[in-house]
Amino acid sequence: HEKMGRRRPAPPAEVERPAAPIARVLCLHGYTSNGIIFESKLRGLLRATDLAGTFPTGPHAAHASWIEEAASELGIRGEARSWFVDDGDAGDDDGWGASRLALLEAGPWDGIIAFSQGCQAALRLVAGPDAPTAARACRFLVLCSSPDLTTMAGWVHAVQSPSLHVIGAADGVV
Repeated sequence: HEKMGRRRPAPPAEVERPAAPIARVLCLHGYTSNGIIFESKLRGLLRATDLAGTFPTGPHAAHASWIEEAASELGIRGEARSWFVDDGDAGDDDGWGASRLALLEAGPWDGIIAFSQGCQAALRLVAGPDAPTAARACRFLVLCSSPDLTTMAGWVHAVQSPSLHVIGAADGVV
């Protein structure tokens, strides 16, 4: 029984969600991480935005001790991986060829979300001297905590897609 003059609010309108993801996103982990760990960190973001993520793992071994600690915190086992060969492991070859192939095989995708060393791989993929046409057509880039963008200034300026660069004020490495 309603009191006079007081009405109940209307129920909230249903939000219609698209049946398919709005975009396919290539998600590139940082140094010493891997695709499994990065996916666990971005799962909520992708669900909230209806993005479909592809999480390849860097093809090269990374040499750092903190990956096992991070993996055990998440309850996930994973190897420490890298998009580039560690200094001294392969002479002048930075291992980009294997990474480039792995990333192109993960396609097609509409955009890229990358963290740390993954940002360097993303920039090289879409704007480097050997960037394929399909990669240059990337619709957007989100680069988080990319180390030393000044060394890649030519690639940053060559990016033709909209890009968002996220840098933490307290991050001493970036």
